Amino acid sequence: MADVLFKASVLGLLSLVGLAACGESRSDVGEVALKAARGFMVPRLVLQADQWFAPQPEIFTVKDNGTPTVLQRAPGAYTLQFDRDGQRLTACSFRIQRDRVIAIALKVVNREVRCDFQ
Repeated sequence: MADVLFKASVLGLLSLVGLAACGESRSDVGEVALKAARGFMVPRLVLQADQWFAPQPEIFTVKDNGTPTVLQRAPGAYTLQFDRDGQRLTACSFRIQRDRVIAIALKVVNREVRCDFQ
């Protein structure tokens, strides 16, 4: 009988832990949506946090079909850079806030990438 009570109490405890995990989950990240006009050839981009001991920067390309590329990052200041002739040049700097989306439209002017914040 004690064995049955023990198993029932363990099952009940696991059920409570499982229900607590199903509660509202708030993330501590924000999002940046990068979009280039259809047909523009945007070079490789680098998203780097503006802080000491920042994690490795992420190198990526935006989608060429006009749909936004969405990246999730921790809140803070970031720099968007692009590669040109083996050098990294800054396109823009911005802040990502928790539970917010920042939309950036990229355009290429004279081989330079420019940001339009929307």
